[in-house]
Amino acid sequence: MDYGTDTLFNDEFLLFMIAMILGSFIVVALFVNFIIPFKEERAYIKMEMERSYEEEEYRYWRRELKYLYLRSIPLVGRFFR
Repeated sequence: MDYGTDTLFNDEFLLFMIAMILGSFIVVALFVNFIIPFKEERAYIKMEMERSYEEEEYRYWRRELKYLYLRSIPLVGRFFR
């Protein structure tokens, strides 16, 4: 059976749908692997900053927060691991 080129399920449409599904999986994987752990670590550091009693301890956690932000930059993060 030949459906012609004006059908809903031609080859270009199927390839487009497969690319969209794979693209959405990639976005979800990036979100789960990078953004969620980043937010959790940032929340932990901010909590420790609020709980710190001494100025030295506060500065330590502030420095850790800066390193966390620097590590999140793709190329710069390689130097701070």
